[in-house]
Amino acid sequence: MEEHEIQNNVNDSANTPWGEIISPKTQTIPSENKPNLNGAKIASIIIFLSILVPYISFDIDDTGDPELDLTGVEIVESWFEFFGFIMEVSDSGIDTGGSESTAGELDMPLRIYILLIGALMLLLSPILFAFSSIIGGFISFSGMGLPKTLGKIHLGFFIIMILMLIIGGSVIFSEIPDEEGMPSSMLDFLGTGVWLGGLSSIGYFIEMKTDE
Repeated sequence: MEEHEIQNNVNDSANTPWGEIISPKTQTIPSENKPNLNGAKIASIIIFLSILVPYISFDIDDTGDPELDLTGVEIVESWFEFFGFIMEVSDSGIDTGGSESTAGELDMPLRIYILLIGALMLLLSPILFAFSSIIGGFISFSGMGLPKTLGKIHLGFFIIMILMLIIGGSVIFSEIPDEEGMPSSMLDFLGTGVWLGGLSSIGYFIEMKTDE
């Protein structure tokens, strides 16, 4: 009789909520396993603020020409004008050979096309960087994790744009005499905003140590 009562007590205790196995969903993740999102948060803020800083900037003091200074916002406002100019150059061509071409066609080297693509990417960069900062900021501030894929795409776009401008601009600056105060490459026209907006994306995929 006593053995039967003991068995009933064991069965009753097993059926109580205390005998249930805790679901893994209710288990908390240790703080040391959570990624530090401070770097991504700071990167998203810097990228967004970069559109307020000059993207195109150059000052030719020796010639007396006014300073060229365009922020990312100003580029977006004049985007259609710049785009129309690029399309006009692409349609008409550029004669870099120093001689008249036949059949009404102008010599259009491959590097000119590369330069036009790089210039188009530069005009699009303020808009793309702003979208990247919004998406990256939402992911990091909401605690969803590091936007690593977004950061790599962002940085890849920036690197390709810089290479396009360097390679394509070489066909133009090879004809410009090397004088003091004159630009030596397309990089001389890039303002602080481009570098901040492009390189800050590293914070999206670089993991920082979690404070203990």
